[in-house]
Amino acid sequence: MGIQDNKEKLKALMAARLKDGNKSSPTRSKPAADKPHTVAKKVETTHENLATVLIAEDDNRIAAVIANQLKTLRLECVTTDNGMEALMFAQTKMPQLIILDEAMPHMTGTEACQKIRELPDGLMVPIIMICASPKPETRTNAINAGVSVFIPKPFKMPELMQTIKDMLDYDNLGK
Repeated sequence: MGIQDNKEKLKALMAARLKDGNKSSPTRSKPAADKPHTVAKKVETTHENLATVLIAEDDNRIAAVIANQLKTLRLECVTTDNGMEALMFAQTKMPQLIILDEAMPHMTGTEACQKIRELPDGLMVPIIMICASPKPETRTNAINAGVSVFIPKPFKMPELMQTIKDMLDYDNLGK
C-alpha cells in the first residue's frame, strides 16, 4: 500500500468524522455495525495530568485496562481502535508516549509507527508496541519501523506500567 493510498484513507476518515458531526479528539470501543470505526477520545481524569499517552488498541477491554492504570499515575489517556486515527492524533498533537497494538484496522501498528516517525517530533516520542503475533519477523519489522519497545501479548500489567514509567522518566515528570 502506497503513501497515496494512506492519504486517501486519511481523507476518507476525516470526511466521515466531519459528516458524523464528531469533531472530538480520538475514543475507544468496538465499532458499531453501522460505523466503520470509532474516533479516538480523551479518557477523563479529575486532576492535573503529567503527560499524554496515546493508546491505539482494537480490543476495548485491553485499552480500558491500560487507560485505567495510567489514570492512577495522573497520565491523560487518548484511545483509538486503529492505526490511521493514531496517526491523525499524532499529527495534531504529539503525545509524550504512544502505545500501539500491531494488528489493527485501517493501518497496522507498524505502519502507524513508521508514519509517526516521519512527523515533526515523531522521532522524539517513545513508542511501545504490544503484539500477539508469535512471528519473529513481526518484532523485527516493528523495530525497523522505529518502535522503542516491543512487548508480546499476553503481557503483565506491572511490567508494562514500569516500562511506561521508565520511558516517561515518570519520577521527574512535573518537576
